[in-house]
Amino acid sequence: MKKTAVLTACLLAVLFACPAYGFYTVSFEDTVITFPGWENGTDDDLQDVIGLPNILGGQLTYDSNYNLVSIQFSYIVTQNQHLWSKLTPGDLFMDVGSDGTWDYTVGTFGAGDWSNVAVNSVSVPLGGPGYVMSGADGLWSGYDIRDDHPIAIEGGTPYSSAAFVGWRLPGSPEDVVWVSYIFDPESAINIRDGLIIGWTLNCANDVIYQKIDIPIIDIPEPATMVLLCFGIAGLFAFRRKMAI
Repeated sequence: MKKTAVLTACLLAVLFACPAYGFYTVSFEDTVITFPGWENGTDDDLQDVIGLPNILGGQLTYDSNYNLVSIQFSYIVTQNQHLWSKLTPGDLFMDVGSDGTWDYTVGTFGAGDWSNVAVNSVSVPLGGPGYVMSGADGLWSGYDIRDDHPIAIEGGTPYSSAAFVGWRLPGSPEDVVWVSYIFDPESAINIRDGLIIGWTLNCANDVIYQKIDIPIIDIPEPATMVLLCFGIAGLFAFRRKMAI
């Protein structure tokens, strides 16, 4: 009876220790000034932040099947808060496999908080045509803007959807805001082979371009775990026998 109890406890421990559907997070920082190859030949190329906001970095979450769950960015606004009304997010660009071509774009150019936005399938090389450029909405011109930088991608084939939440003016210069892209669970954007993300604002004043290597999830095969359980149970039984 006791041996059966030990074996049952072992099996339950393995079941709860290795869930079938876990979630995993990778953090990243703002490490670039522009998208590679999109410098504009002015002093802008030396400034990480022009105006507002200052994008600090973010985090990416994926599930145990390596499907993308969410991408978040954090930012602060330490100056020129009166210009916030002119500011909107650009699109989110995603290069699955990190091969230099954007495969998906999430249409948040001009979006506000709590928006349901389209995820489109695209094929746009990093240095190629097909972009909407900074200042295209006419809200920024001649000041607090990084000129001639991609902020969105034109067209694309509808693929799925995402929720965009958290976009707001910080309450103070020390207030860190998190904005989130939460993907439809049926999107199944698999990022096991890595991902490059690109994101900026309608004025391209600060830019995220980050390659993210996805750690391999070490989940033992079910058969291996069952054999391990029987082995542990056997050790318990042997120890009990030796103690008699």
